[in-house]
Amino acid sequence: MPSPKEARDALARIETAITSLCEEVGAIRKRLDSLDGGNAPMSTPEIIEFLDGYRVAEATAAAGFGAWIATSDTECLRGGLRMVQLREAAHAKLFEERIKELGGSPKAEASEELETFLIGTLGDPDKSDAEKLQTFVAQAGDPKVIEQLEGFAARMDADQETQFLLRAAIQDERTSVEFLHQACELLCGGSTS
Repeated sequence: MPSPKEARDALARIETAITSLCEEVGAIRKRLDSLDGGNAPMSTPEIIEFLDGYRVAEATAAAGFGAWIATSDTECLRGGLRMVQLREAAHAKLFEERIKELGGSPKAEASEELETFLIGTLGDPDKSDAEKLQTFVAQAGDPKVIEQLEGFAARMDADQETQFLLRAAIQDERTSVEFLHQACELLCGGSTS
């Protein structure tokens, strides 16, 4: 039979092992949440990283829509594209400002694929407006994109200013996508799905 001191020492070792195991399980859970996005609240560094990626996508989209406007020969489409371009540029500017307010600095750069699609394809003078609309709607008009953005916004409860900035941008995105779907139906004569 162990002495009282030996029993206390053994109990202390067990408590230390349990504490260590709990910390390990917590760390694993955090890693898993970060791998699948999870429902875990986003930290400030995660919010900054997300905003930076979204910022560069919006700035590139604004440039792409500008290139499309310059090559478009469809007046009614150009008018709507100007509004879409304005919204994309405004989002990029607002996200950049928010990144700085959160203590970060914009660092992300557009990938070659994103630039090729948004600037090269949409600004291609050899493609018709109907072709550009069909390409855009097929590649970027998926409602799942909006759902993913909403998922990120839902994880920003600790930063309601950014959360509601993002939610307002998401509403703009819905409006832009709806316009582009309607324009595609009008110019391409049929369904956009």
